[in-house]
Amino acid sequence: MGAKAAAPTPRRRARQAIAPAVRRAVLRRDGNRCAVPGCTNHRFLDVHHLDPLAEGGSDDPDRLITLCGAHHRNSHWGALCIAGNATGGFTFHHGDGTPYGERLRPAALDLAEHAFGTLRHLGFKQSRARALVDTVVQAGAPDTLEQLVTAALRAS
Repeated sequence: MGAKAAAPTPRRRARQAIAPAVRRAVLRRDGNRCAVPGCTNHRFLDVHHLDPLAEGGSDDPDRLITLCGAHHRNSHWGALCIAGNATGGFTFHHGDGTPYGERLRPAALDLAEHAFGTLRHLGFKQSRARALVDTVVQAGAPDTLEQLVTAALRAS
């Protein structure tokens, strides 16, 4: 006879990561639009944790920001870096270190994104990997991925 089929795993209810009242307050504060300067997207909005929950972040509205889907993805990929808080104001810069809205350096941005991904793959948490890449880029980004990752590892 055939092997006995495994019992189905019980389905868990979906859970919102952020309490609905907190989410509504953050959306209202940000004008129901993406908070990235120049972005007017008001559809498909996400409330993003600046401090990832997996790294001890909380649902403190001061450290939450409204982002459209594209900017939310870019923040997780390391192409968009957001600092600050709602009280003092948010600052935005590209992964290559240039302030948001200024001319991009595609090669430097690609290098920074790859270094960020490499550090994540090595086991660094998202916020630590981003901080290390930012530190090296602000000090003057090296020319190769190997040099950038090595400098980031030395900075850790």
